[in-house]
Amino acid sequence: MWRSLPRVSPPTDAGAADGGIDGIAGNQVVGAVAGVATKGGNGSLAGYGAMRGYAAIEYIAGKKSLATRFGICDAFDSKDSSLRRRAVQRIAVANHKGGVGKTTTAVCLAAALVERDKRVLLLDLDEQGSASDWLMNQRERAGAELATAILHGTGLSPLVQETGCGVDLIATNELFHAFHVEAQSEPGAEQLLRDAVEALEPRWHYLIFDSPPSLNIATVSALVASDFLLVPVETKFLSLRPLARIFQLFASVQKRLNPELRLAGVLASKVRGGTRHCTEVVERLRKSFGEAVFKTVIRDSIRVGEAPGHGKGVTLYDPGGLGACDYRALAAELEARLAEELPAKARLRKNASIKRAANG
Repeated sequence: MWRSLPRVSPPTDAGAADGGIDGIAGNQVVGAVAGVATKGGNGSLAGYGAMRGYAAIEYIAGKKSLATRFGICDAFDSKDSSLRRRAVQRIAVANHKGGVGKTTTAVCLAAALVERDKRVLLLDLDEQGSASDWLMNQRERAGAELATAILHGTGLSPLVQETGCGVDLIATNELFHAFHVEAQSEPGAEQLLRDAVEALEPRWHYLIFDSPPSLNIATVSALVASDFLLVPVETKFLSLRPLARIFQLFASVQKRLNPELRLAGVLASKVRGGTRHCTEVVERLRKSFGEAVFKTVIRDSIRVGEAPGHGKGVTLYDPGGLGACDYRALAAELEARLAEELPAKARLRKNASIKRAANG
C-alpha cells in the first residue's frame, strides 16, 4: 500500500557531501536525490557513478531507493487520505526539467479524458504558452489577463475558451511574466491561484494545470491548488536527476501549504521501443518509485509531434496510432487510480470535520 509523502531532510554522514537538493559538493559527488552521497558513491544508471560519484536515482548509502528516501511507498494508502470532496479534481502536470513531454501530456491526457465523456479545463501556467498555441490562436493579452485574474481576483470564468478538441482552455502567453513579478511582493501569493479556481463554477470533472519547466511561483501555485501531481519523465538518464527537486517541492508544499496534495503518478514518456537505454531508464524508475510509476508508458511517436500543428490532441489527429492508444490507456489508468483514492479520502475529510466541530 501507499502513504503520503513526508518532508525529507537529507541525512548527514561522515565523509558525505551535502549539496542540497541536487547540489554538487566535494570530490565531484552529485547528490541528485537527497543532496547527499557517500564518498565515491555509485548510484547512476548503468554504473556511471563508479568514478564520479553520481547518486542520480538512488541514495546509495544504505542502498535505499528514491521511493524509500522520499516516503513514496504507500502514497495512495486510503487510510492516510483527506482529500476535499468536490466535483472537480485538479491535477498539476509538472517537472523541473523541460522537454520531458509535460505540455504534450497535459494536452493529450485532457483530450483522452474528453473521449471518456469527461469535461476538462486546461489551465496554461507556462508563459511560453505552448499548450495555448497548440489548442487555439490565443488572445494577444491572454497572459496579462490571466495574471490580473489571479492577482486581483477578477475571476477566471471570462477567460475560459472552447477549443476544437472539446477541451476548455484558459490560455496564457509571455505577458504572464507579470504574475511572477507582482507575486514577489504579494504576501501569500502562492495561494492566490487556489482561491481563483475555487471561485469557478464546478462545470468540469478535471482541471489540469500545465506548469512551467521550473520551480517558480507558478509551479508552487499549481501544487497548492491541486489535488494530485503527475510527473512526466523522459526516458533518458539526464531526466532522472532533476526528479529530486520536484519531489522536494512536493513534500514541502504538502507539509506547509496543501496537506491534501497526493501523487497521481510518475509517467515514462518518449519511450523508444527496442532501445536498451530507454528500457534501463524505465526499469530504474519502477525500481525506485514502485507502483507510483504508471503501467502505461508513452511511446515516442512522430504523430504526437505533428498534432500541435493541427490544433488537436493526438487522439483526434491520429485516432488509431500508438500515441492515441497510449494516452487513452493513461486516461483509463488515471481514472482507475483516482476512483480508488477518492471515496476513502472523502470519508476521512468528513470525519475530520465532525471531530473539529465536536471540539468546538
